[in-house]
Amino acid sequence: STQLYIWSQLLSRASKSLEGHLDRVFREARGAGFPAVEGFLSFFEMPAGATLVGELLREYGLRMPSVYTGGVLYDPE
Repeated sequence: STQLYIWSQLLSRASKSLEGHLDRVFREARGAGFPAVEGFLSFFEMPAGATLVGELLREYGLRMPSVYTGGVLYDPE
């Protein structure tokens, strides 16, 4: 699978959001031969996000077996 972080960085360089371009990103991931994507937990916080993600996964024949949640990885205290 591929992590969608790569696309988020490329889109941010063009002042675009990943969430606003999921159709394109899922299409490109499938076109590159990936059978699965790792999304972000924030997708499911968007209005109708779970529905949109589910529809795109079905449309492009992708799976999403994991999601990235972010968070603090190190706290010196």
